[in-house]
Amino acid sequence: MACETPIINILRHHPKRTFETDVLIIGSGGAGMRAAIEAGKDRVKVALVDKGLVGKSGATPTTGARAYRYKEYEIPTNEEKEAYFKEVLQTGCYLADQDLLWKMIDEFPDLLVEMAGWSTKPMDSYCDALNNEMIKYQNVISYDYVMITKLLTDKGKVVGATGLDIVNGEF
Repeated sequence: MACETPIINILRHHPKRTFETDVLIIGSGGAGMRAAIEAGKDRVKVALVDKGLVGKSGATPTTGARAYRYKEYEIPTNEEKEAYFKEVLQTGCYLADQDLLWKMIDEFPDLLVEMAGWSTKPMDSYCDALNNEMIKYQNVISYDYVMITKLLTDKGKVVGATGLDIVNGEF
């Protein structure tokens, strides 16, 4: 008779939970929260999972940047955008992906203003503003302190994931 390893024993006797979702977003920094908002607009079931507090861990929340201050921000003119594009391109020795650089320069000011509109208090960070918008979507559920440990695939497509609830040890 084979002897069980302690890990197998823990897995066999530890509680497990299963969640179904249409979209799984791993990480709740600025990009993750924005993805949850966009997916939430499509009325699909969205799970936003973070190994820390949703909207409070990772790089975006630690920048200290405040979204509220962009409420009065004036969108640059096309001439200003073109001048900035040339400056960034030259500074980077023309190594930047020019299509991607232009997309960033062209769209980013509009996104700043949009996020500023989601902020409710002068001290709101970008993540506070994103969270204010994200919670409007009842089809977006967030999970704090869950570390995704493995993506499950079938025929080259992700079909699920395993995760560990860091607080209570559930899988």
